Amino acid sequence: MKISSFLIVIFNLLLFTNKSICQESEFLKHMERAEIASFYSASLLNGYYELELAFAYLDSAENDLNKVKDTLLYNSLFPRFKSLQAELGVSKDIAADNLNYIYPHYSLISGYRNDFNLIDSPEELLVEDVMLNILEQADPFFKGNLLDNSHFILVTVAPFDLGMLGVCTDFLTSETNHYAIKPHEVTEIIGTQ
Repeated sequence: MKISSFLIVIFNLLLFTNKSICQESEFLKHMERAEIASFYSASLLNGYYELELAFAYLDSAENDLNKVKDTLLYNSLFPRFKSLQAELGVSKDIAADNLNYIYPHYSLISGYRNDFNLIDSPEELLVEDVMLNILEQADPFFKGNLLDNSHFILVTVAPFDLGMLGVCTDFLTSETNHYAIKPHEVTEIIGTQ
């Protein structure tokens, strides 16, 4: 009797562990797709359909995350999810005044894909202009300007504002060949602390 009870406990433990691993795998698949969609969206100045695709994958990831809410796994996955959720929320706020977000087919109707802002807040325009002025300076080490050469650029926003950081990373992604490490990637690299 003890052996059969023990086997049942072991079987249930293995079943639960396998289910948890499958749910984690589904979460990671949807998070990865949401992160990729967020990069694609940012490269097109967060057009309506591109941004909504990222939100759709994030919604699927949230559903997967809720399935493991009562496990230890939840605490390790939740920060990554919240970081991307906050980042996409800021992107949507920034995109709200862009023609390509207000009119989803604007780029297609106008015959080009280069999306532009109809109205930006003065703070966003100032941050973009300052970044462009810095990047257009002559490179002290290589021929050309900073914009055309590959360097590591550290952007600090003081006092910290996720919205302004979103403007900076979106600007670098859409207007330059530089790669901007997004806040959700930083969370994945260094953790929640």
